[in-house]
Amino acid sequence: MAEDKLGILVGGGPAPGINSVIGAATIRACLSDIPVVGILDGFSWLMKGNTDHTRTLDIETVSRIHFQGGSILRTARANPTKDPKNLQATIESLKQLGIGKLVTIGGDDTAFSAHKLAEH
Repeated sequence: MAEDKLGILVGGGPAPGINSVIGAATIRACLSDIPVVGILDGFSWLMKGNTDHTRTLDIETVSRIHFQGGSILRTARANPTKDPKNLQATIESLKQLGIGKLVTIGGDDTAFSAHKLAEH
């Protein structure tokens, strides 16, 4: 499967503006003809090799989410970098989903995890 999709996930604790970021990233990708996959519960399912917890995002589904609190993708504090097996499972899960680009929304742990994924 070609890795032409954009994945979006949220890690860490809740913060204002998460849905606005999800919406803006989705709209920009869709306008560039890039399919978008919303990954539910941060890295928690991906690092277990489970790719069932996703949803397709498009302009219609995100155009008004900025009025909602929280995160439509939910969030989790799961960190795949704490175990090499989890990191590898996350990489394989992203490949299985056809995700070649990943937007991660969160704090230091989430950014560090994204950095480690990009290195691999």
